[in-house]
Amino acid sequence: METTMKTSTLRERLSAVSRVLAYPAWQDNPYLNMLYLGLRSRGVPVSFVSGFERLLREISATKRGDILHVHWTQQICQGASDEDTAWLNLARFKDHVNGAVGRGVVVVWTIHNLIPHETRFREPELDLSRYLVGVATRLHVMSEETATVFRAVAELPHEKTVIVPHSSYFGIYEQTMTREAARASFGLSPNQKSVLFFGQMRSYKGLDLLIEACAQLHARSADVALLMAGKARPEELSAIDDMFKRPFPNIRRHGFIDHPEVPTWFAAADVVVVPYKDFLNSGTMFLAATFGVPVLLPGLPHVREQFSGQSWVLFFDPEGGASEVAAAIDAFEDPDGEIARDALNFARSYRPSDMSEDFAALIADIAVSESVDATVTPEVSTP
Repeated sequence: METTMKTSTLRERLSAVSRVLAYPAWQDNPYLNMLYLGLRSRGVPVSFVSGFERLLREISATKRGDILHVHWTQQICQGASDEDTAWLNLARFKDHVNGAVGRGVVVVWTIHNLIPHETRFREPELDLSRYLVGVATRLHVMSEETATVFRAVAELPHEKTVIVPHSSYFGIYEQTMTREAARASFGLSPNQKSVLFFGQMRSYKGLDLLIEACAQLHARSADVALLMAGKARPEELSAIDDMFKRPFPNIRRHGFIDHPEVPTWFAAADVVVVPYKDFLNSGTMFLAATFGVPVLLPGLPHVREQFSGQSWVLFFDPEGGASEVAAAIDAFEDPDGEIARDALNFARSYRPSDMSEDFAALIADIAVSESVDATVTPEVSTP
């Protein structure tokens, strides 16, 4: 992918794009807003759509010059009430997309996950993933390691696959509170080690390991406090409450964290823990780097490979249970702030503007090489 095009050249190439239909997309998602900055600044309309039925209506209205950009696939099959309906949804989605491709619409798929984390209907989901690999003109991945991990589902054709890494959030959030003030706002003592979990709270994210790890540390007289911030569904909240079997210092906010509040949580944290049992990409770790906060991740092979040279990325053995997480938290020290500075330097090295320019270049390349061709034959597969 050519990432050094002059702005004027990019604008000219993008003039062939009528609009980008992004699905599923929400106005309050920072990653999506950052990703499309380069397109929108050059006058390319980007429509955000969510909901399966609305998606089908929008696809029906697409025409040559439009680009369907698929992100997360959860709503298509996993939003169904049963597996038969999931297969029906998949068939309807394929019919609509095949018709759009026949009209000259181009499909781009950003691969965020191997499969949706909360997958009830596995076979339809796998079929959907393989269909998207076949029908998409470009497959946007965030690291070289994605292709290796994704072989469990499908082989990603090299000629279709383009890497546009996940950027930091540098410049998106304004840090107005000092570390001391942020910690004081949560009632943290100066020497207390603060561990932050940030983001939507779901059972697959390993919250039980993190909570038990902090309970173990507290039982050993370690001065540790757990901060948890993010939305939780009622059933998840009940399960989380049950995880706090043993009392220890914790501060929780179960709800959406407004944009101005986000920096306060990170300013108060010594380390951010991403205790997921398995994952492909994590926006939380790039958010942590943005605020100069080291992050603790499960040492999955592809994660170690991607971040092995980064001092601010720490690992725990995902097979070691809560005691392994506890040991990693307990061992972490950054007395002179050198690791925090490394995190901040990483965040500065690839900013939202860099990512959006690279993604705009990807779309510009498609506009020239693909979208002008109305004779594309869709690849059809059936359940």
